[in-house]
Amino acid sequence: MQLLTGFLGMALSDEQGIVGRSPMYDEVEPHEQVLIIKRLLRLAHRVLARQLATEPELVDRIREALDVALQQPMTLADPAALLEWQRLLDFPPTLVRRAITMQGRAMDLMRAVSPLLSARPCSEAERQRLWQLAVKGCLHAKSRLPLE
Repeated sequence: MQLLTGFLGMALSDEQGIVGRSPMYDEVEPHEQVLIIKRLLRLAHRVLARQLATEPELVDRIREALDVALQQPMTLADPAALLEWQRLLDFPPTLVRRAITMQGRAMDLMRAVSPLLSARPCSEAERQRLWQLAVKGCLHAKSRLPLE
């Protein structure tokens, strides 16, 4: 998912590997890794939503990133999802902020191909903190599951 490299400095496909991840990521089961990635994307979009509150012009940079993604012939992203992002960005920033942080399967899929993260650089400290929160959150949720 090349669109994510600007913000998280990583790619989510197995071919490219995940750069800058938490060491704990490798210690969990594959299905837990998927949960960590979902949590990571949701956290990153929450950070972005906060930034949109103070910098609504960020939507213009996001549109530019989306245009680049739509013009690439061999994009890893689903073109239908990218078009959905394009429609979403036509709404006011307050609605975009609400939408990108929503829970649910549909939004999880949208966040996986999000052009939003490539429009905002992320510091190494922020990247590490997001990974740490995503892994801790997944492991904490696992510890609350009832014993079988």
